[in-house]
Amino acid sequence: MALKQGLEGIVNEPLKTKIEAFTRSEITNSIFFGNTPITDVFTADYDSLTETEKYVKAILLLQGVCKECDSAKLEEAAIILDHLSCKAPTSQIYRALAYVHALDGRFIEANYVLEKGKVLGTGLEHFLANKLKEGGDVVSRLDYRPDMSYVAVYQENDRQIEKLLRETKKAEVVLVVDDLKYVASLKNKFKDSLYTIETESEIHEKYNPFTESRLRIVLKNNNNGIVEKGYQFGMQKALNPNQCKMAQFEK
Repeated sequence: MALKQGLEGIVNEPLKTKIEAFTRSEITNSIFFGNTPITDVFTADYDSLTETEKYVKAILLLQGVCKECDSAKLEEAAIILDHLSCKAPTSQIYRALAYVHALDGRFIEANYVLEKGKVLGTGLEHFLANKLKEGGDVVSRLDYRPDMSYVAVYQENDRQIEKLLRETKKAEVVLVVDDLKYVASLKNKFKDSLYTIETESEIHEKYNPFTESRLRIVLKNNNNGIVEKGYQFGMQKALNPNQCKMAQFEK
């Protein structure tokens, strides 16, 4: 993951209890499937595992996270479930992925997964509603109101972003960045138009840019190669959601 998240205290004990019960149930239900003994999914070649065995591995990792607050296990579970949700989505995969994102403090993504999978009864609904409101309150306190919002995912597309900022009037570019290593160079390159550097629920740096159009750098955890996750996240952060477009550039 690109951003370090503290796992302790992110979710309350009743919710952790619910996640633990879910993982126990899923493991019990999965013991009778697959060709690999359940304890061997960690040592077997990943590409040789069936979809069910990959899911079991993710559930075992999630179970370990609840016990040990291990961020490496959380990241691995997220990668597996992200790709399973694209290839062979089920309500259980969406449920597990929502739990993983919630534990990682990725509340926008957790909520999106629940909505996409139409999953109910997770115990996350009220919890996520409060967390999303907190994040929304932070953004609403910004004093800039653009006529147009553009959402872009950073893919070393500096020239296209620069052109978009130059050719628009009173617009914001919400640039979703999923790796901290790019931040220093982006700050330097776009110092005249940079407005904020943010995470999901906090504004870390705020500037007074010279330009009419402004750049907001929004940091998020790794998209795991699924660029649509970045766009969906950025759309939720737009200051003008009623006039918001995805800025998709040709490579």
